[in-house]
Amino acid sequence: VGEYGVLVHNDCGSATDGSGQDSRQAKSDQLAANKAAGKAYQDQKASELKSDPSVTDFYEEVTLKPIDSTTGEPIKGQSIRVDGIGKQNGQVTIFEMKSSNTAPFTDNQVLAGYQDIDATLSRDYIVVGNKGGDVWTGETIKAGTPIVVFRKE
Repeated sequence: VGEYGVLVHNDCGSATDGSGQDSRQAKSDQLAANKAAGKAYQDQKASELKSDPSVTDFYEEVTLKPIDSTTGEPIKGQSIRVDGIGKQNGQVTIFEMKSSNTAPFTDNQVLAGYQDIDATLSRDYIVVGNKGGDVWTGETIKAGTPIVVFRKE
């Protein structure tokens, strides 16, 4: 009891989520589960796109940087990592896979023009790398390029 007759209790233990589990651990576990579900859904959709005869030159996890319209140089700090890029019916198309109806776009994706319906790139981007090697590297992806967003039902 403190000087003014107030009982003071400081608990420096871990915060719990009501079940007795550390809430930080629960959040960490949920993030890991979300990441795994996202990767599994991305792999599934990528496999479907690779076997789709209307999609050619498909590559996964490609990094794009926006191009400054004045200088023609890549802009630092606004890169996007697209889940997939390819040509659908001969037209360059970006593919984004979201493992839930509520999975948000990143801030840089929003700047790039990502949205769920009728999405197109908002500016020119340059391919700076991809997990598959040098394919597409150095290519300019023009403003207006379609972005197809798949969301798991």
